[in-house]
Amino acid sequence: MKKFSLGCHDCGCREIHVFPEYASLGRVTSDCKPWPAGGSLQVCRSCGLIQANTDDKWMAECSEIYASYESNYQSSGVDQAIFDPLTGAAIQRSEKLLLELLRRKLLPARGNLVDIGCGSGGFLRACSLHLPNWDLFGLESAATYEREVRSIPGVRDFFSFGFDKLAGRYHLITLLHVFEHLQGPSAAYRVLERSLEQTGAIFIEVPSCEVNPFELLVADHASHFTADQLVSMMRAMEAPLLHGSDCDWIPKEISLVAGRTKQDTRLRRSPSEIESIIGLVQKHIQWLESVAAGAKRLAASGRRFGVFGTSIAANWLTGVVGPDAIDFYVDEDPGRIGRSHFGKPIIAPAQVRPKAKVYVPLAPVIARAVNERLSASGLELVLP
Repeated sequence: MKKFSLGCHDCGCREIHVFPEYASLGRVTSDCKPWPAGGSLQVCRSCGLIQANTDDKWMAECSEIYASYESNYQSSGVDQAIFDPLTGAAIQRSEKLLLELLRRKLLPARGNLVDIGCGSGGFLRACSLHLPNWDLFGLESAATYEREVRSIPGVRDFFSFGFDKLAGRYHLITLLHVFEHLQGPSAAYRVLERSLEQTGAIFIEVPSCEVNPFELLVADHASHFTADQLVSMMRAMEAPLLHGSDCDWIPKEISLVAGRTKQDTRLRRSPSEIESIIGLVQKHIQWLESVAAGAKRLAASGRRFGVFGTSIAANWLTGVVGPDAIDFYVDEDPGRIGRSHFGKPIIAPAQVRPKAKVYVPLAPVIARAVNERLSASGLELVLP
């Protein structure tokens, strides 16, 4: 075990379990672009947080990634569609999340909300449609999408500064795929709750690294969460949980809604819990190594070779085998079909030629469901 001087970026513990084999795995950025190998992965032996070593090297990489960041560039900025793995039915991610909040009666009829890391305003557009009596606010570190966000009906203001400078009080603060980017997530939550109304809530949506091993490969994620880790972190601070679940709203993701904390306490795990977390990460790394090796063999087989999807896992795999080894990409998102990706066509499943092999780099539970749904149509799908 190696000890990093930086230690855990959440609880500050200096005792860290490091996975040296992780450094040989290629990575991917959170905006779905291949990224070179050479990263770090570790588990804190006190709080159990799975994390990157957020040292100067990691910070420099993040700066480089964010300098040319392009959300949903595969569909020209249109919010990503989420597909039911069993039926194939599609809905935009932002609308799905908001409808789940409404279905569970977690929002009052009137209020105000601020979307932290609002990007081009996908979630705010859904709110504009379904929350006509709410005042909406967007916050982003850069002003790239300010004009676009301000044009959304119901948006009262746009902020381009850190959330620690946020003024006012809100009934809802949303962090959709933001919390995993933050150093010191527990402390960040305490800062954010200063801007909550007394009965307000914070809505956190993060990837589940427990269900989706590919999440561990995202170079600019400071933390990698399991549902238990995220819920336990909130309970340690005595934040009331209004909703906490794993892969309930969106496959491979964790949706959590919590209120104001009562204690400034960091999570502490038992030795057996720490060993279980280390075992999970070790198993995922070995699986990812086998996926990379299998894809390379398939790409070198001489058969027409396609990759299912154009998001995180598919783009990681592109970096592993090289874009020249891929003949086409298969996607079910209408906003992406007909476009090109790394100079190769993005086609619908029905357009795949006979005898072509399509590799499905998805979380195992999702890949199996996709295979059951599409294999009857004659597609030759290869699962990791």
